[in-house]
Amino acid sequence: MAEKTLEIEELLENRSLLLLFRQFLHESRSSENLSFWLEAELFQYLPEKKLAEKAKEIYDRFISETTPGSCPVNIDAKNIVEDIEAQLENPNHQMFVVAQNRIWGLLKLDSFPRFKASELYKSLKSPRTFKDKKDTLKRSNTIANIDIFIKRLKEKKKKTGTGFRPPTTITKAKEVDPDENLYEQPEVEEILDDRDLLLAFREFLYTTYARENLSFWLETELYRHIEDPEELAQRCEEIYAKFCKPESEHAINLDWSTQNKVRENVKMPTQDTFIIAQKEIWRVLKNEWFPEFCLSPIFKSLEAETVKHVKSDPTRKRGNTVYYYDKLVELREKKQEEKQNSSPKIIERSFELEA
Repeated sequence: MAEKTLEIEELLENRSLLLLFRQFLHESRSSENLSFWLEAELFQYLPEKKLAEKAKEIYDRFISETTPGSCPVNIDAKNIVEDIEAQLENPNHQMFVVAQNRIWGLLKLDSFPRFKASELYKSLKSPRTFKDKKDTLKRSNTIANIDIFIKRLKEKKKKTGTGFRPPTTITKAKEVDPDENLYEQPEVEEILDDRDLLLAFREFLYTTYARENLSFWLETELYRHIEDPEELAQRCEEIYAKFCKPESEHAINLDWSTQNKVRENVKMPTQDTFIIAQKEIWRVLKNEWFPEFCLSPIFKSLEAETVKHVKSDPTRKRGNTVYYYDKLVELREKKQEEKQNSSPKIIERSFELEA
């Protein structure tokens, strides 16, 4: 008996196959459709206080044709776009659903059949059991959204016995249970005000071998407030050797362009020597690692108040992360006391973070 033809709905429960589909879309220059669909799906479960900011972000990235750097999806319906624009000032969980279902139809009826006809798909011996942890594309917010979506889907399936329900048509809005708020989670900025949250996040990064990202951000944030030229030069050399040299034990993952700019900057150290790398690492922490952390057992233990000061590896030596964090908190408090700025520079929330 011939094996049943793979349906696109099955992709949503197979991370490896979904990443392969993403790779196909990337090569065919249509990856924005999957990215938008995931963003719109997760948007429906956001808490009310986060809707306005996220709605603007999704609109600028996927709907607007005038925003610099945008990659508009092909909705091909002016009335749908106008309806979204009219709701931007007073957003609601359903505002992207019609556009999302439109894109779902495009993925299902056009992109997915082409994917199954591609050499990429044909090379798989058994698509349904395909598992490959290697991702050939640069890690992005789409991968983080895929992980969030799949984990939440499994949680929902375990809780209710039902998984993803595709739209019956490409224009009918899906009904979302307002009590099913699966996406309530803190923002990464809150680690600057919550020591226990910081410690839990640090433990998660240790378990995922990504601790150098948080350490680098904390050290460079303190570095930006050094005023003595000799101390600045010394710390610049230490930070570069520790995090930015490819052979370093704690080397962070920077793109080629950023590496070159930092390499040039360290020749004449200033307080902004590492700022471009710091912003890039902050984006990684905010858009990738922190959302994954909020789904982890460590975060759930934090909510149950059982994770405080617990090391995932008892033999691990004490690191400097907590020391630098405490110094940062001390500096923030000092700045606030001096009232030199109405909005302390230490919290750089004006970063233009990119998804």
